[in-house]
Amino acid sequence: MNILKTGKLRHSKDVPIEAQQIYRVAQNIRKTAKRLDRELATTKRRLKEAQNVLLSEDFLKLKLNETSAIFFMGQLKNQAISPKGRRYTLADKTFALAVMKQSPKGYKFLQLIFALPSRKTLLNLLHKVPFKAGVNVHIFDHLKLTAEKMDPRNRYCIIIFDEIALEPSIQYNTGADSFDGFQDNGTESTKVPIIADKGMVFMARGIFKKWKQPLSFYFNKGGMKSDMIAHTLKTNIIAAQSAGLEVIGTVCDQGAPNRSAINLLYSETNRIFKSRDQENRLFGFLVNDKEIVPLYDPPHLLKCMRNLLFDHDIEYEIKGKTMTAKWEHIANLVSLDQVEEDTDYRMLHKITNLHIQNRKKMKVAYAAQIFSKRVASLLRGLARLSPHNIPTNATETAELVLFMDKCFDSVNGSKYVQENRLRCAVSKDSPHFDFWLEALKVFESMRCLRSNGSKYKPPTIHNWVHTLKGFRYLWKKFQKEGVTYLSCRNINQDPLENFFGAIRSHAIDIEDEEDPVPSKRRKLPIRIENYMERVIPNLSKQQFQMHFRINYVTYTKLLPIIANEIKKKDIVGRPLIDIDRQLLAVLWLLATPDSFRSVGERFNMGKSSLSVSFFRIIKALNNIAPKVIVWPTGEQVEAVKEKFSNLAGIDGVIGAVDGTFIPIKAPKDDPEVYICRKCHYAITLQGICNASLKFTDVFVGYPGSVSDTRIFRNSDIYNAVTENVMEYFPNGEFILGDKAYPCLSWCIPPYINSGNMNAAKRNFNLRVSQTRQSIERAFGLLFGRLRRLKFLDMNRQDLIPATVVACCVVHNLCIESEDLLVEEFINEGIQFVRGNLEREHNGRGNLFHENGTHKRDQLCQRLFDVMD
Repeated sequence: MNILKTGKLRHSKDVPIEAQQIYRVAQNIRKTAKRLDRELATTKRRLKEAQNVLLSEDFLKLKLNETSAIFFMGQLKNQAISPKGRRYTLADKTFALAVMKQSPKGYKFLQLIFALPSRKTLLNLLHKVPFKAGVNVHIFDHLKLTAEKMDPRNRYCIIIFDEIALEPSIQYNTGADSFDGFQDNGTESTKVPIIADKGMVFMARGIFKKWKQPLSFYFNKGGMKSDMIAHTLKTNIIAAQSAGLEVIGTVCDQGAPNRSAINLLYSETNRIFKSRDQENRLFGFLVNDKEIVPLYDPPHLLKCMRNLLFDHDIEYEIKGKTMTAKWEHIANLVSLDQVEEDTDYRMLHKITNLHIQNRKKMKVAYAAQIFSKRVASLLRGLARLSPHNIPTNATETAELVLFMDKCFDSVNGSKYVQENRLRCAVSKDSPHFDFWLEALKVFESMRCLRSNGSKYKPPTIHNWVHTLKGFRYLWKKFQKEGVTYLSCRNINQDPLENFFGAIRSHAIDIEDEEDPVPSKRRKLPIRIENYMERVIPNLSKQQFQMHFRINYVTYTKLLPIIANEIKKKDIVGRPLIDIDRQLLAVLWLLATPDSFRSVGERFNMGKSSLSVSFFRIIKALNNIAPKVIVWPTGEQVEAVKEKFSNLAGIDGVIGAVDGTFIPIKAPKDDPEVYICRKCHYAITLQGICNASLKFTDVFVGYPGSVSDTRIFRNSDIYNAVTENVMEYFPNGEFILGDKAYPCLSWCIPPYINSGNMNAAKRNFNLRVSQTRQSIERAFGLLFGRLRRLKFLDMNRQDLIPATVVACCVVHNLCIESEDLLVEEFINEGIQFVRGNLEREHNGRGNLFHENGTHKRDQLCQRLFDVMD
């Protein structure tokens, strides 16, 4: 409002003199107000424009990548809306599905922070995508769009294929209104009402750029036949070529059906050239008038070569000499190395009995560790310098080991520059091409020797020859096209093996999902209803032991003991749970790494109820521990001494002591104290056992960083013996420890090798090592039988020692009954134990008592005199 009109004045000159100053101030205020109004309006307009720009996809794409922009827009739109009112675009669901595929457990956590679709929504989306056995056209249509954007050289690829074992089952697919699980090779004519147990998967893998894409899958009973493999392989190659990919070869294992399928394709190619009246000069076979070079998976060939050497002596020619390689030379080398009890001083610390027993026949790491430069050099060196330990002809075995190491390096290189030139990528200046030529001569001369003296050439050797020729052929072909280097590691089945591993992991991740993805996308474990009522009563005694890792006789003895310790109580107001159900569920938990949820479902128990039962059973087992884990007394002492004496001739031994790590979760309080020398969180179990592998004393709970010596000096047995040694060792008996333990009158360790050990001391150390194998085998049996000890994933730290003691109680009870699977359990757990044995390898600072050293010297001399 005008100030002059308010005062009924017509002009500023009419303002009285005494009010003019006020008038001027008012005018200035009015002008300032108008200016601020204009600035406010401008700011509001600019702010609105900025908000519109900020929320626009174009602006977000300038600052973020496309995926991040989609996720950010979705959060802005849905975060303030209630979960049931949220709406998601296809891009939102696709992004969320990718996250859930990586980790369903992680996705569940992210749902607490971000606005994400529910799992049911995502699974419904998957059900709408048609995936059938055989070639799916929409996959290749999308692949074609991707290939068009790729550099021409990056389109070069190989087709890899392999089979995965499936649990036979039938599942109803609601989306397709059909039953899945029958044999299906992609066409109506190949659908057979036979339940399938194998799945064949074809995958494309880039040669010069790291990419991979599953192409198709098929279901069969007992594996796909060779003629069908040839047909489906051609179908996938043609489909990949039509999508714009340059397929240059195939990779598969050397199974008989695969070899037959490749031979069928070779025969077809020969017929094509014959019909054209032309000579076939190709190394590979023709598909769609383009050459495809078939190769065999190098890691698979290496495994099979190791298995050949295990079963047969191998005769071969190298460096102009005929040589014979024998597995027994490698076995002797490992046995000689294992005489050294201290694992840190072993020359072959990675080689275990599992390598020599060849139980893990299809494990690449075991084959690669046997065929290594270290094994070859040690075998050759000892054969030349120590012929009384390793025969001189073991140098011939060393030559084969080193040769196979070089062969595998040459077809497994990845980096352009590498210290080992055969392990780098193939290039113009690398030695690969010439080495392969020499290697072909060696393989072509190889023969396996049968027990009757005859010789034969198995398929593995033929396939090594074929594969090396294939690599040479491909490299010459690529060189003509201007390729400067080739990474051979991109030509194997590894991506497909990883793909199968991912499928198996997802089968566990969503086991509690009400509406699981159909079996065509993943294989889910089948939940067994009424397991207690229908399955367990029908198990044989051997099947019962395989399931629960204890024999049935031990279970029947343990059940009334636990029943006496536990009184039946309502758990959170629910009906009573039978003691046998509780005990079997807890035994399953101790015997497997299965989650509480999955075990609870198996035994029809809630997760919280099972947790309460677990605590009760563990407490009950600890209550009976003093009656089960007992020190030998009276007549038992003589029986124990006799058994130990039979092992290596040392009289007076009534126990072997050692410590081992129990891996655990990171504790909340002082976690760094629990980090052991193996760089993981652990507590230490100190055990003393007799020759029957039965624990006579256990002490558990100290953090993994604490040494064996300190744990021993603070243990209950040490304190008790210090107060009254005659109660535990009345007639001068003693226990055997390793170099970390003090030398006392009742605890004898081996001599420390300071470079001046005589023959008597070496003999004594060897006998101590042979006798102390009892504690290693006892730990192996404990971890092999009760596998949860390999990692105690428990939040209650106070319950961990009690759980370990309970496992030791179960272990002792099982030993009291006849157990047919003891050796199998020991072999399963011994490798884990050897990697986790807590040993202090420098014994110089340990306690040496005069009586102890004198007693050890007497034992040493007595054993040496007996040997002479």
